[in-house]
Amino acid sequence: LGFMASVESYAASARAALKPGGRLVVTSCNNTADELVALLAPRFVERERLTYPTFSFGGSTGAKVATVAFVAADDGGAS
Repeated sequence: LGFMASVESYAASARAALKPGGRLVVTSCNNTADELVALLAPRFVERERLTYPTFSFGGSTGAKVATVAFVAADDGGAS
């Protein structure tokens, strides 16, 4: 519960700081891109993902970091 409360607080603060059509870019070495999208919904909608070189280990393939650009959900994906 504490973790989600801090994510919600972060998302609310980031949303308040953005101008209409502004982007929030999040880079994480602890979450996948899909996890970042799930954490920031419904306040933000995914706009773009950066890609990084991948590696395979133990039957799984992934990247060391994930970066996702978001736009505020109520901006309708404005450019």
